[in-house]
Amino acid sequence: MIAGGIVAGPNTPYQPVASYPGTPASAMVGSSGASCERLTLVTPNPRTRPLLMCGNTTDAGLNVVCICPLNKSASAGAAPWYGTCTMSIPAMLRNNSASGIRVKLASHAMKNLFIYFGNLRTGKIVLWCYLIWYVVMAGFHFDPRVSLWVNSLGISIVIGTGLILSVLPAGGIRAMEKWAVARLFMMPFCVSSFAALIKDQGFLVVFSPTPAENAAAAAACAVFVGISLACKAVAWTR
Repeated sequence: MIAGGIVAGPNTPYQPVASYPGTPASAMVGSSGASCERLTLVTPNPRTRPLLMCGNTTDAGLNVVCICPLNKSASAGAAPWYGTCTMSIPAMLRNNSASGIRVKLASHAMKNLFIYFGNLRTGKIVLWCYLIWYVVMAGFHFDPRVSLWVNSLGISIVIGTGLILSVLPAGGIRAMEKWAVARLFMMPFCVSSFAALIKDQGFLVVFSPTPAENAAAAAACAVFVGISLACKAVAWTR
């Protein structure tokens, strides 16, 4: 029923009535926005103001302290709300990093080199000394002419091919050791280039007329032989 004289009917407050007439406490008791009941009669207000005090009852996350390995990381709690500032520090993945891979490769190479030197026979040690002597003398008497090195390369191909044909096994070149094949080409190249470099230099076979050059080459060969013998000694003690 709509009362007469009022189109939409009388205004009815939706708040519960909590009035205590005659109580000494005034209407200013309490804080605006706090959950409490006023002492005066509650009346509707066309303006709604935001609460000055608000709260949010949420469960606080646990203060978790943990130690993770270098290649793992962990976080406790749910994902942060929108607008929350976060900071993340990437874990140092040592095992997957470039430096870690380089360390592993270097360690593997050093191990293989140690095994190779420890298993070198006397014949191969002599061949290595030949190569070391050649490199030292070629450094002292280097000739930048391209024709010299091209001719040496051509001679090594011709002579190396002939050497391979002379020692070719029944299984073909694939049955030969790859380093043996390489040596058959390297030796003619070193001999031909060495002969061209020392031409008219006063050499006696492979020895330079300058004592310092011979001493340097001999010292390099001695260092190599010492390293090989040391690796052999360590391998025998294991």
